Amino acid sequence: NHSEISGELTQIVVQYTMLNMEQADFLAATLNNDASNFKQQLLDLPELNIPGAEYINISSAHKKNTSRLIIQALMQPPENKKLGITSIQQADMFMDEVKRIPQLIDDAEVQFGKYQLLSEITDLSSKPLSLMTSLASFWALEPFYKENEADSELYPESKLTSLMMSRIQKISDFEVQPAIETLESEEPFVFVIINSKDFAKNKKTYKSENYEEINENNSSWYVQTMFKEMRDQFKPSVQNYGVSGNSSDNSYYQKNISQIQTKRLENGITVISKQNTNSTGVSMVLSIKGGKLNSASSNGFEEVMTNLLAGLIQREITKKQYEGLITGKPAVSSQTNLATSTILIDFDMIDAQAVCDAIANAIIYGEVAPASADRAVSSRQYKKRLENGSSVNQMFSAAVNQIYGKHDFYKIFETKNDILQTTDYTSILEAYPAFLDSSRYSLILTGNFDDTIFPAIESSFSLFTNNGQIIKSSSDKENIPSGKKITVKITHTFLTDIPAEKAGPQPEVLIPTTEFLDPVLYITKAPASGSKEAAIFNAILNQMGIELQKAVNSSRKFDNSTVTVQLPQSHMNFGTVYIQNVTHMKEADAIYRRTILDMENKLKDGASAEKLIKQIKNNWTLQQMNDTFTNSGTALLLQKGLELQPEAEEPQADYYLKE
Repeated sequence: NHSEISGELTQIVVQYTMLNMEQADFLAATLNNDASNFKQQLLDLPELNIPGAEYINISSAHKKNTSRLIIQALMQPPENKKLGITSIQQADMFMDEVKRIPQLIDDAEVQFGKYQLLSEITDLSSKPLSLMTSLASFWALEPFYKENEADSELYPESKLTSLMMSRIQKISDFEVQPAIETLESEEPFVFVIINSKDFAKNKKTYKSENYEEINENNSSWYVQTMFKEMRDQFKPSVQNYGVSGNSSDNSYYQKNISQIQTKRLENGITVISKQNTNSTGVSMVLSIKGGKLNSASSNGFEEVMTNLLAGLIQREITKKQYEGLITGKPAVSSQTNLATSTILIDFDMIDAQAVCDAIANAIIYGEVAPASADRAVSSRQYKKRLENGSSVNQMFSAAVNQIYGKHDFYKIFETKNDILQTTDYTSILEAYPAFLDSSRYSLILTGNFDDTIFPAIESSFSLFTNNGQIIKSSSDKENIPSGKKITVKITHTFLTDIPAEKAGPQPEVLIPTTEFLDPVLYITKAPASGSKEAAIFNAILNQMGIELQKAVNSSRKFDNSTVTVQLPQSHMNFGTVYIQNVTHMKEADAIYRRTILDMENKLKDGASAEKLIKQIKNNWTLQQMNDTFTNSGTALLLQKGLELQPEAEEPQADYYLKE
């Protein structure tokens, strides 16, 4: 327990330690599915008041000869205060459900767990980078010596590899009953993490149930030793492998741009594909026109709708997994940008038809449950409150207000108000049909697929109809004043357990300090998006961030200051450089100006210019092309062009290569 832990949350962590590696991995894969019986049972208990499935996590961890199954969740006080449930009662109820796991796992979940693990191992083993990482991790987990042999000897490398790959057969032959029996026979470790006042109220009950108190006075051993030996390990050592010379650059460009193909379905949906036969699996991005600008007057609403769509797709895919129609491990994620929203689905080619059907059926025939809608709105409101408390966000909001006035952009980036206060279930149902319009969608495919995927897409997505919906976009005119300084009063948020109506004029505890550190933002107008000048601007701004961070690190006047670069966004043609933890504005101005002049002087000198230009190109390539290691990263790079130029008549998905 600790005084800084919120009194409105109870965190519980349960650890089982007697399972073997496959048993722990299997149970984690089975139980952590959002649709698992275990998670749904927990979410249905009003006494636990868990906000959503994402606040329950089941994972496995391994070290040498031991494996752990870790079950954890965040619980809130019940909405109904009359229930009078304490944190210890919540912990007891949670443990009652944990003990029911053997009864909750059904045959469909067993098959689901197997599919998840087999797909994961196969996928990891088929990519060189992930295979090396997996092998290194497995080597660290396994004992160094052979067991049950008189003459112990080190594992040969081939033996180690075969042991790792043998997991595929072990999981294929996996029997769930021994795992269940082990689970039932063990008394797990249970940790309940709560506020000090909460513990004081229920101390006798915790003691009577044999809980041992860990607080800030007796936990110093943990604070002092955690990561002590690992602190300086694995410091990144970056080696630049950027190419120089137009012929090499052009060869890479021509090879990759020729792999991008564009098709159009009869209902107008554009399908952009980039095949990579050296990879495994397929990534599909549903690019949805609209984004935050489409709901600026109801900030956050577009993100709520996108997250609900992604949830419907995940639920439909999980259903087909239980039915055995999908054998792999599709993963669904979503994000909302300024001009577009994206839903990313990773899957195996063998499941292409079933996944395409699941996506279309989920969006067209899916029903948003009231509870799901409430959770999506609450989650976005909570995220907004965190955004409002960020000093960087507050300063950026003031800058946007200066540049655009109180128009759409300011509504999106303002940091003073709560959002979605009038959003209810009816408003979500009314907005849903707008997401059935094919004119809003583009599809992006990357990975190891064949031509049979296109009929699968055609048959599924042809169900969408083109209604020619008009999507709202920004027409705000930029007014970036030259050389102007804006001073912003920052609101620092202090968290307390005291309700607003009981809080006095001062915080309960004052923290004495003589040093106040805040961020500084430098905003520079950028060339028109998509132009050659914009590409050069972005590359130089990227290098500017690297050079400025070096200068900050070498200056005694900047302690733990960090530099971040924000490239121009859709409809927002300016770049931003942030310096955080600044003591005095003059010092920040001086080091910023000095860095620019230093780069400018180097570009005027022949030898220095050649070296700096090479660094600019290399660092830009490292930053941009790092994402091409994965199918999903490549898909999102293709999506980048659609986001930056949403009004283009033809999708500019190849923008990242042209850039």
